[in-house]
Amino acid sequence: MNIKVKSIIFAVFLATIPVLITMNIYITKFSERSIELIKENVIIAAKDQSTHLEDFFDQRLINLNVISNMPITHDFLDDFNNNILDKSEEMKFRRKIIFDILNLRQQEQAYLVKTSLISKDNTIIASSDGNSVGNKAVFDKNDIIKFNNKEIVITDIIENEKFNNGEKSAIIAIPIFFEDEYQGIIESVINMQYFEKVVNEVHFFNTGEIIVMDSRGTVAATISDYLNENIYNIDKPNTLEEEWRNIDFKNNSSGLIEYSIDEIEKIGYFYKIPNSNWVVLSVVEWSEFKDPLNESINIMFFMSIIISAVVSITYILIINFFSKPIYGLLNSIREIKKGNYKSRFIYNIKDEFGEISQAFNELMDEILKNKMQLKLSEESYRVIMEQTDDIIFQWDINSDIISYSDNWNHKFNYKLNSQGKDLRTLNIIYEEDREKFNSIIAEIKNTNEYRECEVRLRKNYNGEYIWCKVRINLILDDNNKPIKAIGLITDIDNEKRENEKLIFKAERDSLTEIYNKITAQNMIEEYINKSKKDDRHALFIIDIDDFKSINDNLGHLTGDSVLKDISIKITEIFNENSIIGRIGGDEFIVFLKSIQSDEFVCEKANELVSGFRENYTGEDGVYKVSGSIGIAMYPKGGLNFEQLFLSADKALYFAKKQGKDTYYISNV
Repeated sequence: MNIKVKSIIFAVFLATIPVLITMNIYITKFSERSIELIKENVIIAAKDQSTHLEDFFDQRLINLNVISNMPITHDFLDDFNNNILDKSEEMKFRRKIIFDILNLRQQEQAYLVKTSLISKDNTIIASSDGNSVGNKAVFDKNDIIKFNNKEIVITDIIENEKFNNGEKSAIIAIPIFFEDEYQGIIESVINMQYFEKVVNEVHFFNTGEIIVMDSRGTVAATISDYLNENIYNIDKPNTLEEEWRNIDFKNNSSGLIEYSIDEIEKIGYFYKIPNSNWVVLSVVEWSEFKDPLNESINIMFFMSIIISAVVSITYILIINFFSKPIYGLLNSIREIKKGNYKSRFIYNIKDEFGEISQAFNELMDEILKNKMQLKLSEESYRVIMEQTDDIIFQWDINSDIISYSDNWNHKFNYKLNSQGKDLRTLNIIYEEDREKFNSIIAEIKNTNEYRECEVRLRKNYNGEYIWCKVRINLILDDNNKPIKAIGLITDIDNEKRENEKLIFKAERDSLTEIYNKITAQNMIEEYINKSKKDDRHALFIIDIDDFKSINDNLGHLTGDSVLKDISIKITEIFNENSIIGRIGGDEFIVFLKSIQSDEFVCEKANELVSGFRENYTGEDGVYKVSGSIGIAMYPKGGLNFEQLFLSADKALYFAKKQGKDTYYISNV
C-alpha cells in the first residue's frame, strides 16, 4: 500500500474521528448537563415545598405557643387540673374568653378545623368546637410520653369517621408546662387544603409533580394520576413501593430516588420536613430528558456524516495536488539510495515545492562535495595510521563506551575481544595505575578540559606491561556539554625505563645500590614532616669498626665486598617499612618507621650486631667484621632529621666508647 492510498485512508479517518469525538463529547456533556439540570430542578422543587411546609408547621407552633403562654390559659388549666370547681362562674368566663380566642384563630385560617386546650389527663377542656369539650383527645401513650419530654407532636394523617367526619386531617400539638411540670396540651387540627393549594401552584417541567405524605405513605396532597391515596397502595405495576421501603429516613432525611410506574421511568427527590415525619417528594419523568437527547443525537449523526464527507473529499483533493511532486522527490531519493548522487529533483514552479527542490539539489551538491572530501580524508588517515604505532581511541561519554583503532593488535600482541567496553573494565591497566586513570576520567567529565596521564598497559597474556602516555581531548555539543573524547595512546616504555634507570642511579649508592645519603635524608625528612604527634620511629647510624684496616690489610676490593655484604644483611633485617641508605665510606643509616615498642628496636639492633659477629672475611675467612650502632628515638631524640641524626651520632660515639661491636640507644 503506497503513501497515496494510506493518505486517503488517513484523510477519511482524520475527517471522521474528530467529528465522532466531538459528537460524543457534545452528547456526553449535553446528557450530563441535562441530568444535572433535571436533578437540580427536582431537588429545588422538593426543598422549596418542604420549606413552605416547614414554615407552615412552624407558624402553627408559634400560634399555639402564643395561646399557651397567655395567663388566662395558665389559670384556667391550673384550676381544672387542681379540681378547683367552686369558681364555676369564673371558670365559665375564662372558658368563654379562651373559646373566643381559639374561634378567632380558626376563622382567620380556612385550613384550621379546630384548636383545643387539653388537660394533663388528656381531656379537652376548651375548644373552638364546643362539641369537643369534655371528650378525650386522640393522643396515644407514645404521644403522651413525648409531651412529658417537652416534645411537639405532628401526627400522621387521620382518616376516621369519628374524627372530623372522616376528612383527612392531622394534629399539631405542643405540651404546656408550669414551673417545669407538665400541665396539658394545646392542639390544632388541620385539613389538607393548604397542602393541596401548595401542590397545585407548583409547575416545573411538563411532567413535574409534587407529593406531600406522612410517615406511613398516606398522601396529603398531589396532582399525580397514579399516587392518590397511599404510596404502598398503587394499582399499577411499579418499583416505587420497594424503593421507598429501602429508604432509611432516620439517617437519610433527603435524597434522589429513581423508579417506574406503569413502565414510565421517573426520577424524584424526597425531603423529610424537620420536627415531623412528613415527606415532600418531587418527581419528573425521564422522558423529558431522553426525547430531546435522542433528537439531538439524530441531528448530530446526520451532521457528522455530512461534515465527514466534505472534509474527506477536501483532503483527497489536497493529497492528489501534493502527491505528484512528492513522488518526483521520492524517485530522486531512490536513485541516490542506489548510489547515483548526481540525481536531482526537478520542479520548476515557484512555490514551496520549488523551494524544496532547490534546497534538496543544493544539499545533494554539498553532500557530493563532502563525500569526495571524506574519501580523501579517509585515505589520508589510512596512510597516517600505517606510519605510526600510536593507537587512537574514541570514548562516547554518554554511553561510557570506548572503541580503538586497528593497530591495537599490532602494539599489544593480543586482540581486544571486549571491544565496546571502557578501559576501566577491561583489566588491562596495571593495578597501581588504575586510580590515576580513573581520576583523570572523572576530571574530564567535571572540567571539560584536556587531560593526559602515564599508565602501564598489559602488553600480552603473559602479564607483561609497558608504559604508555594517554592523551584525551573533548568534543562538545551545542550546549557546551562533552559528548565524545578522542584519545591517543603512545608507547613511552623505553623512554620511561631509561628515565627510571637514571632516577635509580641518581638516588642509589653506586656500590651497594641502597639509597645514597641525599636521597635517604630527603625521604626521612619527608616522612617525619608527615608524621603525627603520637607516631614513634627510630633512626639507626651504623659504623663498621676498623674498616680502614680491612682496606689496608685486605685491599679495597675486599673492603667493597664487605660493604656490599653488610648492605645486604641490613636489608634482610629491616623490611620494606624502613629507609636504608649509605651515608659515608663505612657508615649506613636506617630509619625504622612506626615502631610499636622499645623492645622491637632492641630486637632489631641485636639482630644487626649478631649479623656483624657472624661475618668474616679475608682469604682464610678468619678476619672478623664488627659494627657499632647508635640509635635515636622519634620524637624523644628529636623532632626533625637534624636533631635525630645528632642524637643517633652521639649514641654511636657511646657505643664505640663501650668497646665497639654493640649498640647504644640515646636517652636524650
